[in-house]
Amino acid sequence: MKVLTLVAFLAVVVLTVSQEDCGVPAIKPELVDLTILGGREARPGSWPWHVGLHDKPWVNLPPFNYGYYFCAGALIDEQTVLTAAHCLTISPNSVQIQLGSHYRTSRDEGEESVDAVHFCLYPNWTHGNIDDIAIIRLAKPVTFIKTISPICLPEPGDEVRIGEDEVYVTGWGYTSPFGHHHSDALQQARQFICTKSECYKMKRNNVARIICSKHDFGSSCHGDSGGPLVLERNGRWQLQGIVSGGPQVCGYRSIPMYYTEVAKYRDWIDRYRKSVDPLKTPGLCKEQR
Repeated sequence: MKVLTLVAFLAVVVLTVSQEDCGVPAIKPELVDLTILGGREARPGSWPWHVGLHDKPWVNLPPFNYGYYFCAGALIDEQTVLTAAHCLTISPNSVQIQLGSHYRTSRDEGEESVDAVHFCLYPNWTHGNIDDIAIIRLAKPVTFIKTISPICLPEPGDEVRIGEDEVYVTGWGYTSPFGHHHSDALQQARQFICTKSECYKMKRNNVARIICSKHDFGSSCHGDSGGPLVLERNGRWQLQGIVSGGPQVCGYRSIPMYYTEVAKYRDWIDRYRKSVDPLKTPGLCKEQR
């Protein structure tokens, strides 16, 4: 009995420490100016919150048990993923989340596949880049290991300090402007963030809740949607943005990349996480499925 009590105590301690250590990867990323568009791969396991959204496979037998990849997301706790609303056009029953994955088309050590149980799209989202954010609830909690751990969320007033913060994006998107093939290995790129006024001049639209980046260091591309835009502050990485869109021709310099600014939605995310039954909370989700 004493042994069982000790094991239970240690399990609680491990879980508590893991939750407090959001944004602290066990494997440190190599922070060099790589580009997703035409770039090189990230250090395996160094972005442990990056997840892949896949169609659920028809059968659970290799090599057919790996569904088609279509978007990315960011793990924010043991059962919650943030992504772009425009990614979630199919039923959650058809979606599987791959966690701890470095190679998109093959199984990595420690990789875990978890079904989606429901989606919560931001209530004001209609289409395009405005309010392009959604929450995925996983069918079961995941265990945090060195290649699977959550990223911290920014506080409601947090903004990118232009000229001070180094901001990075990760993804398995296309690696050439006219290509039609996703990268197999996870890529990373530093992003050059624009001011709101610069963003407005290029986008000519509401940019109050959008982060824009130029393509000076590299660019995300088709297939990177829903993925995390992150920065390190006070020794912890936080989720500053979610890949939403950009030019049709990746890297086209006259049109910036667009990211949903997560800090602007922190109150909504907190409401969801505190709700006993989010899908029955009036006004919380655009689509309750």
